Amino acid sequence: MQPIPLKEKTASTVLHQFIFPFSIRKAAYAEMKHDLQLKGFCPFRLTNTELEHEYYGTHYHVSHREMEHMFLPFTNQFLFPLKADESLSFQRYSKKIDLDCEFYMPNTIIPFRIHSVDVILCPYEIGMLTIRTELEQDVSYSQGLEFAKRFRTLENLEPEDEVTYVKTKHAVHKEIVSFCNDELFPGLFDWMDQEENDDNVFANLPFFINERMFTIALYGLDADETVTNADLFRAVRLNGLDSRGQPYIGSSNADYIANYVHQRVYDRWAPSTYHIADEHVLSCVTNETNAVIQSLASKMFGSYYYAFLLNLFHKIVLLKLSNHYGRLRLDRNRERVEDLIRGITLFSSRFYYREMVAESQLHDIFHLLRRLHGNDELLKDVKLTLSALYDYQSNATSKRSDYILTVLTIFTVISGIYGMNQVIEDLKAPIDWTKAMHYSWFEYLALAVTFTGISVSIVLAITTLASISKEYFRRKKRQ
Repeated sequence: MQPIPLKEKTASTVLHQFIFPFSIRKAAYAEMKHDLQLKGFCPFRLTNTELEHEYYGTHYHVSHREMEHMFLPFTNQFLFPLKADESLSFQRYSKKIDLDCEFYMPNTIIPFRIHSVDVILCPYEIGMLTIRTELEQDVSYSQGLEFAKRFRTLENLEPEDEVTYVKTKHAVHKEIVSFCNDELFPGLFDWMDQEENDDNVFANLPFFINERMFTIALYGLDADETVTNADLFRAVRLNGLDSRGQPYIGSSNADYIANYVHQRVYDRWAPSTYHIADEHVLSCVTNETNAVIQSLASKMFGSYYYAFLLNLFHKIVLLKLSNHYGRLRLDRNRERVEDLIRGITLFSSRFYYREMVAESQLHDIFHLLRRLHGNDELLKDVKLTLSALYDYQSNATSKRSDYILTVLTIFTVISGIYGMNQVIEDLKAPIDWTKAMHYSWFEYLALAVTFTGISVSIVLAITTLASISKEYFRRKKRQ
């Protein structure tokens, strides 16, 4: 089969947002908020309109008023909280960086600027780190894609990654993960919870496939260029350059490419502008004017960014809940069963709705992302898990109640018939234990039943009070 012909194109605008989700150590939220503000991160609030031009570069901005009206009110409640102490919400902290860097790849050096970074603290011990970059000169379309492909790779996993590095005025970084931890987010890994990966030898970063970040991209091509299926396929697969520095596409079958693109493209504004997505990448490819590109960038930095974050959050939580269920030992982890039931119920009732956005175009993008992430199917599996947990808990509680009732009934019947009556007079103070030396074996049995019944009742009372106290303190801790 003949290879797909590729025409190299010039990209005058290349914007990326790289998203790095991670698991936060329990009880680290307060520490993180304090530390972030000490390092210059500012809490993001829609009411602070001065931030509309702060984090997106010289030519771009995000309208807070417009973004608020993109989502439905109950979505805004946890997506854009008004206070920093609302734990069941997205707490975004942003910092303007304006750091000029050079990205060294085989056969080329690409200057780029990091405009800003975000750290978003989410419920369920999930954090998300965002890096916003812009290529500072016109590059080829293939170079823009290759930059995204290589920059999103946090750790060097392939031989070609070893010859890729980032150079700043401070240092040279062989891996993106060290660049993030040393210059952008010092101390980031101190907050991470590595418990999820105790069983994995090589997987050090949670929620990743081959340690690669999720990517949101905007590619502005020259006005006389035509956007083809091959361009869109490369945009979502991040197929940039091959080993010889030539444009690369990961398929030689035009029908496969057309079908792949058809299932993932949003072409409302074709033939000039296309949005295409999979479970890891959301790309916009356009040949519009600079004014239109600025409007598209506002959406990619604003409402589409949050739509991507929200779907990513849904998928991570659903996978996390499923993973916890798979690792659960039902016969030994009663408290964890209750926590899992509570977590699933809270997620489905507060964070996951069929309709979450108000604006029609954002609605289409949001549901395209939801479908490609497979979140509806994951939610069905989790709800089946919830039903199974309810049945298990109900049966276990019923059995425990039956056992306790049986034991207490036996003691009540035996002691009621003859137990207490046999030895009750001898147990009045002061007790004369010498009388027990002359008991018959029935009286010894009655004495044993009496003390055993009293002991069982005391133990049950103490256990019940301990369980109530423990549940109270767990509830207070969650609050």
